[in-house]
Amino acid sequence: MPRIFISYRRDDSGYIAGMLAERLEDMFGSDSVFIDVDAIPLGVDFREYLNQAVAKSDLMLALMGNDWLNVKNTQGLRRLDDPADFVRIEIEAALKQQIPVIPVLLEQARMPLEAELPSSLQPLAFRNATEIRSGRDLNYHIEQLIRGLKTHYSRPLNKPSSPSSEIQAPSVATAKPSVYPEHPTEGLAAPSTTGQEPPSVNLAKWLLRFVGAAVSLALIIWGLNALLGSNSDEAQYPPAGLSTYDSPVLISPTPATIERIDPATNQPSEPLSTDNQTKRYPADTKVRSAD
Repeated sequence: MPRIFISYRRDDSGYIAGMLAERLEDMFGSDSVFIDVDAIPLGVDFREYLNQAVAKSDLMLALMGNDWLNVKNTQGLRRLDDPADFVRIEIEAALKQQIPVIPVLLEQARMPLEAELPSSLQPLAFRNATEIRSGRDLNYHIEQLIRGLKTHYSRPLNKPSSPSSEIQAPSVATAKPSVYPEHPTEGLAAPSTTGQEPPSVNLAKWLLRFVGAAVSLALIIWGLNALLGSNSDEAQYPPAGLSTYDSPVLISPTPATIERIDPATNQPSEPLSTDNQTKRYPADTKVRSAD
């Protein structure tokens, strides 16, 4: 998170400086904002202290109220023309150390011209500014400022490191493989030796097994139903040409008159039966058709 130095004058921007500092601390942390010179220890050269505080910062917000440019001290001198002015010291230190300075215009304040600034502050006239105007757009302007800081200064600025920290052997854990490895197998991820698979792979396998078992069970049930259905059809419907009322009883196609033939005279005796029922007679009985 960026370390932010807020430069302001209590006379014309103290009210908004405290509100802005709280919002920035909520977003970037309580240790990310330096706002007040009241923390300067007693007996310490405030110029050196401010220079050190600015050097530890990643960027500076220079709050400019309506009187920021022309406010005067008790001697009637414009404060920006006083080399001991806190605001001038802070902005000079940031410009000298090439720390980004963002002018924040409050109320009806405008961006100062180069000719209106001391020579040490004239580069400030060319810095891109933002605005925080009072009224119903106040919170919107603060949100816009915070969004811009997150976009452009979400990471601390790179500062030069010492030579000893630059010459270090690469760690085995952090060393990256070459884009074109010497051997084809170099730079490839080593196979897992734990024998465990990701949960998504296990879930997919279980789903496939469940679907396969369900399909197999459905095929078995379908086959049993087909087999049982064919047997029931055979039992329900007789073969073609045979009625359910047919029976293996021999029926004579035409009514017959059964007479008994006397063997002695070879003449018919009285009829025994004229229906179609089958009866048993002695071997010497002959059947003569009614026709």
